[in-house]
Amino acid sequence: MYRKISIGDEELLFTHRHQEAFQKSNSVLLDTRLKSEQHIADAQHRFIKTGVYGLMLTTSQHLIETRTLLNVPSSLKALTTGRLLKHIIQANATRLILVCSNPAGELNVPEAQRQEASRIKYSLLEFSLWLDDVFIANKPTGKPDRMKLTSLASMGVI
Repeated sequence: MYRKISIGDEELLFTHRHQEAFQKSNSVLLDTRLKSEQHIADAQHRFIKTGVYGLMLTTSQHLIETRTLLNVPSSLKALTTGRLLKHIIQANATRLILVCSNPAGELNVPEAQRQEASRIKYSLLEFSLWLDDVFIANKPTGKPDRMKLTSLASMGVI
């Protein structure tokens, strides 16, 4: 299966089958929310700074790499479809898990974040790409060494 994707002046031919060449033999399998949460918790040093991070996955949900998508305090609204496609294609991924890290932020998930996550999901589906989950990462008050993760998939948004 392939799909021609145009981003500005670039035209890319994207195939799912070519991913196998990029998959590491000891790659992490993130096929459940619990495994994803555990992986994010184990690598929480990567998510200390405020920003949006992408866990790029293969079709079989093996981790290819983790990328910084935005490194400024912002919402998911700043993530355009073009920017996401560029990162996903560069990583040779077909699935994505987003981590919105806001260490000093609120512990609740605003309605705007929920709507943007839904927008991203459906815009990626047009290109046969999957948004598996969006995690909101915060540090609870009084517990600077802990990170609280909220899964939008568990809330029924994704």
